Amino acid sequence: MLRKIGFWVWCSLFLACWAGQISQATTNCNQSFTFLCAAANHSRVFWIVEDVGGECWYSRLIQVVAKDDYASTTYTRFRDYGSWTWLQESIKHIVQEPVIRLEKQNGAWIIPGTSWRIAVPPPDTAQLRMLQEETFASGEAWNSKYGIEGISAPYVEGLNTKIIYYHPEGLYVDYKISKAYYFRHSRYILVFTNQPRLASGLDTMHGFLLLKIVK
Repeated sequence: MLRKIGFWVWCSLFLACWAGQISQATTNCNQSFTFLCAAANHSRVFWIVEDVGGECWYSRLIQVVAKDDYASTTYTRFRDYGSWTWLQESIKHIVQEPVIRLEKQNGAWIIPGTSWRIAVPPPDTAQLRMLQEETFASGEAWNSKYGIEGISAPYVEGLNTKIIYYHPEGLYVDYKISKAYYFRHSRYILVFTNQPRLASGLDTMHGFLLLKIVK
C-alpha cells in the first residue's frame, strides 16, 4: 500500500515538474515593429515602436541615434501594451526627414524611377550549417557570439552600403524583408526583417537593420 502511494506521489511530482517546464519553455513572444519617424537633428534619431505579445506582453520605444557611420540606442518601455498611439500625434511637432517607403516588386524592394533595388541575399551555406550544428536559444544569443559576421546583409544593387546598427534580438540569416525605408538627405536605409525560424519558447526573431550609403 505504501509503495503504491509512493509511486503515485512520484508520478504527481513528475507531471507537475514536466508541466512547469512546458509552461516555462513556451512563451510565444511575438514581435511587431512600427516605424514612426526620423527626427532631423545634427544626427538622425529613428523612432521605432516594438510591440511584443504572448507572455511577454509589453511595448517599448526604440530610438536609434545615428551619426555618419555610428549608431547608439535607447529603449523606453510604455506602461501598458500598445499604449503608444498618442505618439503619432506628438511626433507631428518634431522636425522630421522626409522618408520614402520602398515597394515590393518581383521579389525585390524598389523605388519606382530609380535603378537600385534591395533584396535578401542567397542563404549563406556556412551560416546555415552553423545554425543546424549548434543550438541557439535566440537571435540575441547568435548575435552575441558572431556579431556582424553572423549577419547576411541585404543586397543593395547599385549602391555601396554598410550596416551601422542591427536590432540585437533579430536573426539575420535566411530571412525575409517585411518593409524598407529610404532617407534621401541623410543617405540611410532602414530595413525591417521577418525571420520564419522561432527561438526557444516559440518566440519570434524579427528585427531591423540600419544601413548607411557609402561612396
